[in-house]
Amino acid sequence: MNGSRKTTPQEIADTLRERINEGRLKAGDRLSTQAELADEFRVERGAVRLALQILKDAGLLDNVSKGSPPRVAELPPDEPQRPRATVLSLNDHLVQAFSSPDVTIDAVCFTAETLMLGLNHMRGVIEQGTVCPESITMRCLLPGPQVELAFPVPVPRPDRTAAAQRELTTTVQRKLRSQIQNQKTVMERTFYAWREVRRIRATVSFGWLPTTPMQKWYVLNGEQVLLGDYVTAKYPPSDDPDGYEIEVYDVRGFNTPLFAFRIEDGPRDAALVEEKQKTFNAVWATYADWPTLA
Repeated sequence: MNGSRKTTPQEIADTLRERINEGRLKAGDRLSTQAELADEFRVERGAVRLALQILKDAGLLDNVSKGSPPRVAELPPDEPQRPRATVLSLNDHLVQAFSSPDVTIDAVCFTAETLMLGLNHMRGVIEQGTVCPESITMRCLLPGPQVELAFPVPVPRPDRTAAAQRELTTTVQRKLRSQIQNQKTVMERTFYAWREVRRIRATVSFGWLPTTPMQKWYVLNGEQVLLGDYVTAKYPPSDDPDGYEIEVYDVRGFNTPLFAFRIEDGPRDAALVEEKQKTFNAVWATYADWPTLA
């Protein structure tokens, strides 16, 4: 995190989230103070506050205020089945799916950031020897290169002309498209490492969607489906590539609760899993040969 580029609130949140996922920060533990975190990440306190808010919205932190450092949240014992933030839930389900000798992942994503982090988590799990699949096959659908994305969109202001609004929208969405490209590359490298280092039969393919998905979903091993809605909200100003502070309407995938449906959980769940698999196969057959944003 060194260098001239400032660390973003999302990157700070991702780092802290990783510490929670790995158990370095446990339920009930206090985080460092905002001043200490600002010093660690070499950012202003405002960036730290935004990062903490991201983690609070994801259900990972309690007691987020200016008065004292927040604590890592605990899942109440009487609510073991409630949907959880995507990154935590997906990691758990991936560990379960990767216990199979032949793993399949079919995913519909907006940016695939959560999926990228989940696969990175599984790299560690495989390296530890916890699971050792013989094959891993993934198909991922992302927004197409010519799609007019539904978000992020700058919040309109009275002093901003329509032309300026369009130009600003192009700017913030260009940054997102670059992010998708980078995340796609990271996932391809993960599969390359599984092939070349772990000698796993690992293949990954990407296809495009003709629209912005309003729901993320994952079909794992053809046996279970994870669903989560993308909910648009207004987010505080953040620095764009040209140095402007822009308030935007956007979605945060980490805030999305995931609902799990399994074939083994009864006929209704089984029917949903089967229909989602059929739907994915049909969309893939239609659009997989077209280029993605990358």
